[in-house]
Amino acid sequence: MLNANLTDSYKTSRLVIPMMAANGGGAIISIAAAQAFDPPALQSAYAAAKAGLVELTKSMAAELADRHIGVHAICPGLTLTGAVRTAVQSPTNHKNQSI
Repeated sequence: MLNANLTDSYKTSRLVIPMMAANGGGAIISIAAAQAFDPPALQSAYAAAKAGLVELTKSMAAELADRHIGVHAICPGLTLTGAVRTAVQSPTNHKNQSI
C-alpha cells in the first residue's frame, strides 16, 4: 500500500526534479485522496499512505519553490461505482487493510 501510494511518488519525483530544475521549473502533481483528511474505518493503510503523500507534497512544495517547481496534490473523494459499492458493503474485502 505504501509503495504504490507514497514511495513510488517520492522516487518518481526525485528522478524528475533535476531535469525540471535544469529546464527552469515545472510541476509535479500527485493524486492523493479525501481519505487523507477524513480516514474511514477499515482503510487505515490506504488513508495513512495518502496522508503521507499530502505531507510529502507540502514539504516538496516548500523545498522546490525557489527552483520554480510547483508541487500539488489532487484529493478526490469516492465515486460510487458498482465496484466501490461492493467493496464498501463486503467486510471480507477489508480483511488485510484494518489494524
